[in-house]
Parts: sequence; structure tokens; C-alpha cells
Amino acid sequence: MKETYVKDYFSRKGTVSLWWEPETGDKSHIFAREIKILEEMLDGEKATDALDIACGKGRISRMLNQRRLKTISLDISQEMLDIGYQRGDIAKMHWGDGEDLQFDDKSFDIVTCIDALVHFPNYKKAISEAHRVLRPNGVYLCTTSNPYDLGFIPRVISKGIRAIFNRELSSKGEGIFRYITPSEMRGVLTNQGFQIKEETRLGVLAPVEVKSKNGKDLYLISESFSRRYDNLDGVLENLPVINKLAIISVYKARK
Repeated sequence: MKETYVKDYFSRKGTVSLWWEPETGDKSHIFAREIKILEEMLDGEKATDALDIACGKGRISRMLNQRRLKTISLDISQEMLDIGYQRGDIAKMHWGDGEDLQFDDKSFDIVTCIDALVHFPNYKKAISEAHRVLRPNGVYLCTTSNPYDLGFIPRVISKGIRAIFNRELSSKGEGIFRYITPSEMRGVLTNQGFQIKEETRLGVLAPVEVKSKNGKDLYLISESFSRRYDNLDGVLENLPVINKLAIISVYKARK
């Protein structure tokens, strides 16, 4: 991932704001359960303030605000911040780069970075910065996307087809996205000084799609199938081995 390209992309209007819709998109039912998991991870925590890094339009900020936390919502996209502020999900917005936080050491009880580390050119630095601005015993909530979900084989096939037919199919997130394995993520969190308290897998039966040249999504596991078996998905997420096929890993780490 090229740092200048990625940060320029997410800073521009009419880019991420057009496709990042976790509350209305094809995986919205999975992201709704993600919110519940995050809320459970925060239950019992004594905290007064929070920093929501890469907050987007404020989905996580809204949850933090509802818990009466004084929340600063930070994003590199002013457009996303404005949207979240206008619809009331963001109370206090702050334009900034999650890899270079302009806050003093030990400034927050809670720091979140949800569904965003996969887009950071240097996600290890972003985690280090989160650790720096957390107070002692503070909590860091973050997620990452797993590479070996049910879409792994279709992605490999798609990559081969693109190579053969001169990129007739293009991957979603090409150039602005990387997978991070759970083992790699655990290692980085530990190396940065965090103690991992919880790790939850989410979305075994998530929709699986590839993107055609004309921009149409070709589904191998449809949204309707995924929604129909959402309850079963909740069971599979808790089964050892099977849950390694989940699309998301959610982490609670303590400083």
C-alpha cells in the first residue's frame, strides 16, 4: 500500500463516502452484531472519555456517545465527519491522521478503531499511537479483516482471471486494503504493550462477492442467504476451527 495514494484517496470527497455504508450495505446485519459485541466489551468499564479513530460517518461514535462518553470522532475524511455531524452521530469532530495523533499522552480512557486498520498504510504505527494516548488501564477496541474466510478461494480465482484476461475483474479495495491475519494482529498488539483481553470472530456466513469490470457485484454467497442464516452464523462464530472462516476479528486490549 502506497501511503500517499491511500491517504489522498480517503481525504478526497466522493470516494469512501460513496461505498462505506455498514448500516445499509450487504453486510449490515453482521455489522449490527459487531456493535453489540463492542458494547459487551465496554460493559463494566469505568470510563469518561473516548477517541474514535477513523470514525467515518459516526456509527461507533454514536454508540460511545449513547454510553455518555465524551467522544472525539477523528477521521482523515472531512466529508465523512461532516456527514456524521450533520446527522447527529458525531458530537465533536476532529480532522486527523490515525497514524499521527495530535493528542497528549494518556488523554483517553477508551480508544476505538473499527473496520479501518486494514486501510492504514502503517497500521502498526496506528496501534502504537492508540497505546500512547490511552491512560493506564485504558481499553483499545479494534477490528481487522481475516484473509482466510469463505471468500478466499473466489478471490484467488478472481486474481487468476484478472491476470489471464488483463484485469477483466478487479478486486474490491484494490490499493487501499490489506488483510491482517489474527496471529499477526495479536503479535502487533502484544508488541505495542497491550494485553489482549478478548478476541471474537464475526461473520462466517457473510456475503461473498467479486466485482466485475462494469462495477456489478457477482455474489457467490448472496446477501439474502447470509441474512436468512444469521442466527446460525452466530453459532458458527463460537465454534473452534469453524470460526477461523469469519470475515472479522474483534479485539479488546488493555494498556
